Amino acid sequence: YKKLLQRWPDPDSMQIFSESNPDKVAGLIDEESFHIALLDISFGNLTEKGFELLDILRKKDSRLEIIMISSHRTFDTARKALRVGASD
Repeated sequence: YKKLLQRWPDPDSMQIFSESNPDKVAGLIDEESFHIALLDISFGNLTEKGFELLDILRKKDSRLEIIMISSHRTFDTARKALRVGASD
C-alpha cells in the first residue's frame, strides 16, 4: 500500500505509516495524528483481527476515516465492516 500511496498527487504533504503487527496498530494512534487508516480485515491467519482494530480505532478517534480492504468475495464481509464502523 505504501508504494501506491506514495504516488498520491503531493506525496511530500503526507506521512505514511505501515504496520503489519496488529498489536502495534492501536498504539500508533496514541503517538500520531491520522486522517485515514487503511486496514485489511485479516492479518495473516488472524482472519477477523481487522474488525477488532476497527472497533479500537473508532473508539480512540471517531473522526478517523477508516477504509477496510479484503480479499473476501462476499458482500456480507463488506456489510459487516460498514456496520462495525468502517468509512468505506
